[in-house]
Amino acid sequence: MSWLSKWLRRGGRRRLAGEALRKALEYGLKHAVLEKLRRLTEMLDKGDLAGVRREIDRTIEYVEGER
Repeated sequence: MSWLSKWLRRGGRRRLAGEALRKALEYGLKHAVLEKLRRLTEMLDKGDLAGVRREIDRTIEYVEGER
């Protein structure tokens, strides 16, 4: 039996599934953050400082609510 077969039998599949889930979550988070930053930079370009402030406040409230 190969080392790969043994590793998969001993819980390697769960590890692979966990890593895939982690990578998917990281990708989703990265995408969401980049989208938010692009929106903020567009507001800055338009001079909408009140909108930038609102977005930052909402983000802070959301993160604090997750604790």
